[in-house]
Order: sequence, then structure tokens, then C-alpha cells
Amino acid sequence: MAVKVRGFVDQHRGELVLAEEAYIGGRYGDLSHSRDDADSLINVARDLKILLDEMVKGVKLVRNRFEHLRRWREYVEKVAKAARAVTGDVEVYMIGGVAEERTTVLSGIDVLIVVKRISAEEKKMLYVEFLEKAIDEYGLPWDAPIELHIADEWQAEEYFKLSKNAVKINC
Repeated sequence: MAVKVRGFVDQHRGELVLAEEAYIGGRYGDLSHSRDDADSLINVARDLKILLDEMVKGVKLVRNRFEHLRRWREYVEKVAKAARAVTGDVEVYMIGGVAEERTTVLSGIDVLIVVKRISAEEKKMLYVEFLEKAIDEYGLPWDAPIELHIADEWQAEEYFKLSKNAVKINC
């Protein structure tokens, strides 16, 4: 967004200076400007409104994302309940940036679900089943930034080696 603002200022520097002069002149002196200058300023004001609307939308998206990330435990528990309802005996961990307290706006909530044995085909099916049940029956928001990692016990060891922290979810 900073690049867009900088670009806007660079593109409209002359008009922005003119707007400042018009403001000061109108308030403290007697300046007059041409109709072309006024039209140019009106167009810049319209462009500025569009830019500001984009910025507001971006801030709302960031705020929404961080609100989801703040509720990570609640969300992971919903996924854990869904996974246990579907497959029975599983272990559930939160891994990744949120677990390691490296949360950024780009973070997702990484959930590792450890099952006894699983094929690649079963993994795909379970991925959908877990999320559908978590959303439909346990109230997981559909836009929660959940990233599922389904692994058998051997594959899970690789995740644990790469993770600085794994938070076991007991619910």
C-alpha cells in the first residue's frame, strides 16, 4: 500500500501542491485559479478517494485476519473435534508460525493431524471431511486461515523435526 501512496503522490505532485496553495490562498489571501486547475483538482480528489477506499478495505482485511489468528486455539479445537469425530483416534497439534509466536498478517493456522496409517488418496478425502465437519457441525468460520497437514506417525516425526514448537491439542 505504501508503494501505491508513494506512486499517487509522485503522479499528482503538481496537483497536490496546487491544492495546498488553493487552500492557503483561499483561507489567508486572495488567489484565483483557472477552471482547468479546478477540474484537475476534482479529478485528483476522486482518485484520492478511490485510493483511500482501497486502504480502508485493506486495513479491514488485516484486522479480520488478525482476529482469526487471535482465536487460533478455538479454531484448532474445532478441527480436532471434527477429526476425532471422523476418524476416532488421532493426535492434533498446532505447528508453524502461530505456534512459534511468529505471527504475521500472512500467517495461517497450521494444524497437524496425526493418524495411524493413511494413503495419499485417503489424505485428500479426510482433508475435505475434517474441514466440512469443523465448519458445518462445530462452527469453524469458513474463512478461518486453517491449513491442515494430515500425516501418519512416521510423517509426523518429520513435521516435529522441522517445528520449533508443536502445541498438542487435547479436547
